[in-house]
Amino acid sequence: MKRYSKIAIITASIIGLYVFALLSFGFPIPRGHKVNSDYYTYYQNIRGIYYISVEHSLNLINYGNWGYLKDVDKATFMVLDDNLAKDATHVWFGSKLIENVDAKTFHINANGVACDKNNVYIRDFSSSLGLSQKNLYVVPNHLTEQWGSDFLRLYP
Repeated sequence: MKRYSKIAIITASIIGLYVFALLSFGFPIPRGHKVNSDYYTYYQNIRGIYYISVEHSLNLINYGNWGYLKDVDKATFMVLDDNLAKDATHVWFGSKLIENVDAKTFHINANGVACDKNNVYIRDFSSSLGLSQKNLYVVPNHLTEQWGSDFLRLYP
């Protein structure tokens, strides 16, 4: 009888460790809360701030990538719209860090265009039509009108 109780204890311990490991590492952390109640794409949980969208959910299912933002200053983090967010020193388009951007002057103007003191950031919404992935084009301020007219000529 003692032999069976030792086997039962060892079996229960192994099953308990397996369940603990599965719950700790196999399942994702709960959603957490929205960083800004007006937008549904940036959330914060105990691991940090992450970006989630329909396209990103597919990447999460296929590749297991949660899209956590790197080096976030949570005190200055703000969501600008559903795809753009910034803190004191970084700007993100979805979960991707935008390089060489002036985070201090980065904003979305009255026309809904993202810009900083040197560049205009033009979003390609053809990704919603399934034509391409989500793109963000950086255009110097002095070429904005020319670039816009060329883009409209090529993609009416």
